[in-house]
Amino acid sequence: MRNTDNEAVVHQENLLRDATSKRVATRLALAEDRKTPPEIIARLAVDPSTRIRRAVAVRSDLTRTVLNTLASDDDRNVREAVAAHPATSREDLIRLVGDPHPHVRWKVADNPGCDEHVQRAICASPDEDLRFKLVYRKDLAPDVVAALVADSSVNLRSELAFETADSVALATLSADSVAKVRAGAAINTRTTAEQRRVLARDRSALVRSALVRAVTLEEEDLQRLARDRSVEVRWWMATALITPRHIRDILRQDPDASVRSQAEDPSY
Repeated sequence: MRNTDNEAVVHQENLLRDATSKRVATRLALAEDRKTPPEIIARLAVDPSTRIRRAVAVRSDLTRTVLNTLASDDDRNVREAVAAHPATSREDLIRLVGDPHPHVRWKVADNPGCDEHVQRAICASPDEDLRFKLVYRKDLAPDVVAALVADSSVNLRSELAFETADSVALATLSADSVAKVRAGAAINTRTTAEQRRVLARDRSALVRSALVRAVTLEEEDLQRLARDRSVEVRWWMATALITPRHIRDILRQDPDASVRSQAEDPSY
């Protein structure tokens, strides 16, 4: 028993010696070793070498205390690893939402720990690209969805209109004041028949063009759109694989040569 205790003491002393070695390679080997105990990893998390701290930051077994330390690291790559780490605390993720480097902030939005509290912090961020990344999350809190629907970024609202499965959000976005946003809603296959009917009569050719190439429509709307005042709408209708044959026959008689050419293409 005494020998075992002595061996443990010697092993610990060796670890401490290596952790404070002047040789970076020695300390790096410890940082990368899966068997290195937590107390040594905690010491290496404040190592003067950026290389060592980066090696620590990508470990999968880090404690929240160590991650908290690394979240304030001067090195962007270290903080980026913390922002992506699934064990990083909510508090640290919220702090990293305000990080000066965009790549660190963007990692937060992809973190599995990005819960509704972190999402709200992201919604309040001036970083449009960071807010944009929330659009692709499937676990958005209802109030976060509402905030994104009201976001100042047209590009964000347009992408949300295309991606969202939230019926309330889709209804609001399909009636957005900006045509690009309504066009996003027009290509969302979750729109209702009534929403499609309204979009088929939209004042913007951009919206109607998006609609005809993305979703199935009622016969009345198909007939109207095949004779749409916009060449662009008719051209996209002639191009769309979902356009029924009898509508394509109408487009083959179109007054515009480019529309006729598309409608007559044998690949359709």
